[in-house]
Amino acid sequence: MPTRRIVDAWMETHNVRTIRFDFRDDPIDFKAGQFIVCKDEFRGYKRPVQRAYSIASTPWQRDFVDITIKRELPGLMSARLTEVPVGYEMEVTGPSGKYLYDVDRGKRVLLLGAGSGITPLYSIANYLLEGGIEGADVMMYYSVRTPADIIY
Repeated sequence: MPTRRIVDAWMETHNVRTIRFDFRDDPIDFKAGQFIVCKDEFRGYKRPVQRAYSIASTPWQRDFVDITIKRELPGLMSARLTEVPVGYEMEVTGPSGKYLYDVDRGKRVLLLGAGSGITPLYSIANYLLEGGIEGADVMMYYSVRTPADIIY
């Protein structure tokens, strides 16, 4: 499996971090709403641990992929990804998934999400608003527990 280096990372909230994987050597072709799978070794585990994360960046940005992770205990991978340093490498596969915007369904789009579930919606909305579909009419409803939990 191909390994990817984390080239940037930033905190979105007190328990949510966005990390950027480098795909410059092999640009990724994905659709807004898809996900990648991150796989890493953990001490004490016989097999690598893997978890899927929605892509937060837009398909226009093929040289990197951003994912946004909410630290969820006892989630091994989410805990690791909210702490690994820039420069860390891990196995990444994908893109996968069928949660996509389909232009054949029209230009009016309603996106509903809560908490860290905003990640694929963020990719879809930015794709549409940055020119994915001319004349797109996008409305998003987003719910969080407190204002401090607002991502992006």
